[in-house]
Amino acid sequence: MAIQINDPSGCTLTDVRQIKVSGLPGAGSHTLAIILELTNNQTKSETFLRNVAVRLELGGNEQRMIGFAIPEQGQSIRIIPGHQVVGFRFVLAPGQLEAIETIRSGGDLKLKLWFTGEVVEMSTPPRTTGPITALGEYLVRQQEWIGALERMGYRKTLLFEFPLPDDEEASERATHIIKEAQNHLLRGQYDECVGKCRNLIEAYPPSNEHQSLLQEARRKQQNREQKVRESMEIPERLAILRDAVRNATHLAHHYNPGSGYSRDQAKAVLGAAVAVLSLG
Repeated sequence: MAIQINDPSGCTLTDVRQIKVSGLPGAGSHTLAIILELTNNQTKSETFLRNVAVRLELGGNEQRMIGFAIPEQGQSIRIIPGHQVVGFRFVLAPGQLEAIETIRSGGDLKLKLWFTGEVVEMSTPPRTTGPITALGEYLVRQQEWIGALERMGYRKTLLFEFPLPDDEEASERATHIIKEAQNHLLRGQYDECVGKCRNLIEAYPPSNEHQSLLQEARRKQQNREQKVRESMEIPERLAILRDAVRNATHLAHHYNPGSGYSRDQAKAVLGAAVAVLSLG
């Protein structure tokens, strides 16, 4: 379903056959750039689009509003026969973008675009048609959307820090594993994302001291006396936490008759894996 805009006499002036998405980083926000690709017909006289605005929503069954925008080029827009592009920018809060990603769930993204404005034909006398309201729904492919997320800086919002190995090769390997896990998360490959979390944890084998703490923590945890269980110290509890995160990745490496990990579960495991490794 594409947008079609007619002139005052009812003839087709332009078609918005497709849209393209891109992105820009913002200060505490993300900027989504929507580019409308117009196919304009020959006009009888000089013609403009005036008071143009678009409303962007999620398409499909969701129908949730994203925002409003006016043309980057400013008002008014002269219709030039042939192909023409018009850009719009939408400022998205991090939580807003995260909500879109939850709904997209690793797949393609349907966007619904409402186009409003007026058509002004510079004849004698000038003629105006308005207000115009036209609706189009467009499919943004997964790879194009992921590219827009990259340019928006979305993937830089995982702000956990942990010490990389002194060895340069090991450091590069750890960084590579995290990027692979993020790529799987963006593509909806949640089991694979969790599997990379297991690889990340195994790239940092526990020290002998950690193993001793874990054994002592398990001994206390399994004791029937509450007083003994409550006597676990913080390092012992954190050793249990690291081991629990490792166990959470187990099914990603083995046969699982269930439905697999969800997006929220995979995201939680990725955050937990990086967080526990930040403890050193």
